[in-house]
Amino acid sequence: MKAFELRWLETICGAVLPLAPHDHAEPRLCAEATLPELPQQAHREAVRRFVAEAPARATLVLRLAIWLIWLAPIWTSMRFGSFGSLAESERVWLLGDLSRSSLYAVRELVLLVKLVACLGVCGLDSMRWALGVRRDPQSSG
Repeated sequence: MKAFELRWLETICGAVLPLAPHDHAEPRLCAEATLPELPQQAHREAVRRFVAEAPARATLVLRLAIWLIWLAPIWTSMRFGSFGSLAESERVWLLGDLSRSSLYAVRELVLLVKLVACLGVCGLDSMRWALGVRRDPQSSG
């Protein structure tokens, strides 16, 4: 995966799971649940770990999903620009809109990116610790 695609994926993950900065007084909400405070680089760490460990076929499909979402504002007639040019609220709205697409492939590709974001961040030691999940240091993985 190219470096710019990783940056795009980090941006998309930020719309899926917005993380609160440590100096923010109130945690930001994601859907109905409040996320524990995590550093802004949490998405970067999660994405890079996933891409490094994922099979080649999964990475290829993920790249397709990234491109689909990144260019979605153009083909959804929202505006001439990329996902990155949208305001945060527009990004969240667009992901929701794509999730309700009449095209099965679009819905599933968006779901894949959401899964990568959620599983990647939930796999971080800092997130597991914040959620109260303690790992046995003797266990592998």
